[in-house]
Amino acid sequence: RDGARADMVKAYLRYDAAGTFGVVTSGCSPEFDATGKQLFTASLENVSVWNVKQGSLVSSLIPSTPSTSGTSGVAEVTCMARAPHNVNVLVVGYSDGSVRLWDLGSNQCTVTLKGHKSAVSALRFNRSGSMLASGSRDTDLIVWDVLAETGLFRLRGHKDQVTDLAFLSRGNRLISCSKDGLLKVWDLTTQHCCQTLSGYKAEIWSMDVDPSETRLVTGATDHELRVYAVHNPDGDNGGGADGDADGEGAGRRHDVLRAMGSVKRTVGGSERCVRLRFDESGTMLGVMGTGKCVEIFRMRSEAEAHRRLRRRKKRRREKAQKKKGGADADGEGKQADADEGGDDEPGAADELEAFKVVVLKAKVRGFAFAPAAAVRGARHAGAKGVGETGARDAL
Repeated sequence: RDGARADMVKAYLRYDAAGTFGVVTSGCSPEFDATGKQLFTASLENVSVWNVKQGSLVSSLIPSTPSTSGTSGVAEVTCMARAPHNVNVLVVGYSDGSVRLWDLGSNQCTVTLKGHKSAVSALRFNRSGSMLASGSRDTDLIVWDVLAETGLFRLRGHKDQVTDLAFLSRGNRLISCSKDGLLKVWDLTTQHCCQTLSGYKAEIWSMDVDPSETRLVTGATDHELRVYAVHNPDGDNGGGADGDADGEGAGRRHDVLRAMGSVKRTVGGSERCVRLRFDESGTMLGVMGTGKCVEIFRMRSEAEAHRRLRRRKKRRREKAQKKKGGADADGEGKQADADEGGDDEPGAADELEAFKVVVLKAKVRGFAFAPAAAVRGARHAGAKGVGETGARDAL
């Protein structure tokens, strides 16, 4: 009987997987083109180009060169990023550590950038599209010159996989987060880390900066979204974090990020945050976990945030009056504001509110907000509700 089982095992080992077909997405979040008419999804080693309106496959970006990792298989797509001002350029990161720039007009790879020893885990363009930053499982960050098609410099400091990146145009800085639980700010002029934020219980998996570059939100393995005010210590803050000339403000005036507090996610239990992104207007924030839903948060306007702050402080004073009573009730209310971190500036809970939960029938593998051009086109075509709430922009 044992001999028969051994023969059966050997018979099964004769059959190896020869290939796959019909893959729509393979774990990498999709990307829209600038018009919103086409959608790019990772399909193992290829990138599929879809017509959004027709729901049909237009073409595929197929690498012609084999993997550079020394394995016999072809490297799988791990992340993608679209050039902000060049509609014909899509950048794709692969599991062998290579980064390829694709020309969408000819569906050809124009250049292959090699510098990472392991899979590329994060890609992000700067606002002008002239620089590209890549992060990898090898813990390194590389800043590339897209026009010259060469690497500028390498940044080291993380102790685990780099999970996300974000450029700050003011001050020429780059922000990175990692599974080591650290949030780092890099000065690209001097090529060194100018600020490191810790205090996370575990890995940081995603982050994003709003289009105005005044707020940064991070998502980790816990059930909270942490919000930071972005400050430009080199010049005009442009509406970011405020700092005084003396006291506590003097001690943090050189910091780029200032913690504003956290907001609890509405669903998902203890599942980690996989991806979070702002829409183009900066009013909506999408948060994807490991389950079957995408949470949509809304960023309140400055006036709304201050009104909510005033109502919150008024409730605390009323609560203190009912509890203590007497002439010192107002002093107790002010002391409660100070104890709870209340001041003249709104906190994270004042600016960020839960708006909607998009629930699907199966596990979500990725999402993306449609560009503003696509939303305007859908509204003009008579799509009721599209663009008014932003929730239907998420895929």
